[in-house]
Amino acid sequence: MLLLPFSQPMEQRKNRRRNPLLYAVLLTVAVVLLLLSVGLIGHAPSHNDFVEYWAAARVLLAGGNPYSPAAILAAETPTGFAGKRPLLMWNPPWALPFLLPFGAFSYAKASAWWLLLNLAIVFACADWLWREYGGDPRRRWLGWLLAASFFPLLTALGLGQSGALILLGLTLFLRYQSSRPLLAGAATVLIAVKPQLLYLFWMVLLLDCVRRRRWRLLAGAGGALALASLLPLWLNPRLWRNYLDLAGSGEVLRNPSPNFGTLLRMQLGNHAWLQYVPMLFGIAWLPPFWRTRRASWSWSGELPLVLLVSLVTTAYGWLFDQIVLLPALMQVAVPLARRRQLRLQAIAAYLGASALMMLFVILRKTGTSYTWTAPAWLALYIWLRRGIAVQDRPLPASASAPDRAATTAQR
Repeated sequence: MLLLPFSQPMEQRKNRRRNPLLYAVLLTVAVVLLLLSVGLIGHAPSHNDFVEYWAAARVLLAGGNPYSPAAILAAETPTGFAGKRPLLMWNPPWALPFLLPFGAFSYAKASAWWLLLNLAIVFACADWLWREYGGDPRRRWLGWLLAASFFPLLTALGLGQSGALILLGLTLFLRYQSSRPLLAGAATVLIAVKPQLLYLFWMVLLLDCVRRRRWRLLAGAGGALALASLLPLWLNPRLWRNYLDLAGSGEVLRNPSPNFGTLLRMQLGNHAWLQYVPMLFGIAWLPPFWRTRRASWSWSGELPLVLLVSLVTTAYGWLFDQIVLLPALMQVAVPLARRRQLRLQAIAAYLGASALMMLFVILRKTGTSYTWTAPAWLALYIWLRRGIAVQDRPLPASASAPDRAATTAQR
């Protein structure tokens, strides 16, 4: 019998009409939560890290040196910045094309546009990642709320940092690496905004492209990186020399970052090379990890762990850089949504870690006080993945019917 639209159950038709309104309400709530968190975590606009990006773009548009402390301080001072030392941008020149448009506006307007852009990126990435890892599209609001409650993401937004661009690059790479390799490769230029942060990603990318002969993906990555590197030279032909002079000065190490390399420098002497020692452990971890997975390599399945190990062992990274872990959160959140017992434990651990990070912010802890955060996310991820694997393991054929029913109810 042919069912006409009006013959469908009344409740089903009501739910269909209600869903768009529900999504709109939940998205509004999530945005409000984010904006409130931004207000709590961020400081006055003059102290927001975005001022360094805006000042660099402003100086470069005038043909100056965006890596000059004197030029940057002169650009930052009119915004109300009261520091004696400028906030410098340490990103390589290929990051500047993505920041230049904001230098055309006043600082107040540029910071507002920057926040709106980052919010749009975060929710778009959360929505796609939720579905990529098997989440029910009808429950995508869970992905939005997970993003809205992820503390490193809130700090990135509150401090006006650039982590959302890296997250966008990762999401675009995951989405198109199979169907449109040139585009996926080009998206990696966004991941390169902070190249040291996910250094293991670049190694795995090269290994995967060589093994499977994915030359188009490599061509997209190389072409986009070359184009982004050359474009700013039109405004300042000496830009790369300016950057290398600043990078080689060791000035960046004056700000103790929450990494194991910083702890080594503090304990064994302030030698710059100690900052990079933990990366050797990450590089040593990679070969056996790759060797056991290369035959059935899946970027969606394996990338989250690569991101986590990179962040734990990187030479230089901050709490707000952990925004790039959103794929890892989505990978475990989707199956946890269907497992009641493990879900409650995961929520308790997740909220506990977030509350402790919030406490550190309230107490104004700085520098190496946050070194524990990346290992904590790694430990939580491994624990949850193992728990999910155990629950997914089929029961032996000898199991009784009541045992099977009890196990199903727990899941």
